[in-house]
Amino acid sequence: DRLVLTDTDGEKLYFRVKGENLEMLDREGNPIESQLNYTLKPSTAALPATPMAMKGMYFYMADAAVFTDCVTGKRFPVVNNAQLERGFAAAQQGEMKPVLLHIEAHFVLQANPDSGAMQKTLVADNALRNSLNEHMEQAATRVAPDFAAFLTRHISDTVKSWDARDMSRQIELNIGKDLQFIRINGTLVGGCIGLVLWLLSQVPGWVQGAGWW
Repeated sequence: DRLVLTDTDGEKLYFRVKGENLEMLDREGNPIESQLNYTLKPSTAALPATPMAMKGMYFYMADAAVFTDCVTGKRFPVVNNAQLERGFAAAQQGEMKPVLLHIEAHFVLQANPDSGAMQKTLVADNALRNSLNEHMEQAATRVAPDFAAFLTRHISDTVKSWDARDMSRQIELNIGKDLQFIRINGTLVGGCIGLVLWLLSQVPGWVQGAGWW
């Protein structure tokens, strides 16, 4: 039995299982006769944390998130993140369907919650959050006109349903203090202006009486 890996250019690499290792074969799938070591051994080192650009479908359900890579078609579990889950739910608008994402992410090894076996798990950085935010903004843009029309109609119908007494009560409750402040200011300012005008009108008489004119 051979394991065949095909890259994006269609070039094939052949391997065969040798115990817990993989032995690389030649381009025809035959054993390589060489003194060099062509055996691949499992590594216990941590996976590199360097972010990679990826594009795929993100889906969340039943406390589990899955990312399906568009290039390879492989599915990877995603590290739980409450913000991502809330963003995904907000982008759905009641429809449970995957969301297309362009992300920067890296892999870590985590135990499968069911089998306990170690598996590659995707850790997404802020790009995933930003992508979900874009979906939320697009959803809000689609909903905004309908919501604005509903809100305008609701306010208009509510105001139209008020009679004169209700209208007066609402005005007094909401802007009564402001109106009272305006009344007091108007009284004080008007009184000051009236006093100044009266004093100005008395100036000629005072001047003549004093013999200055």
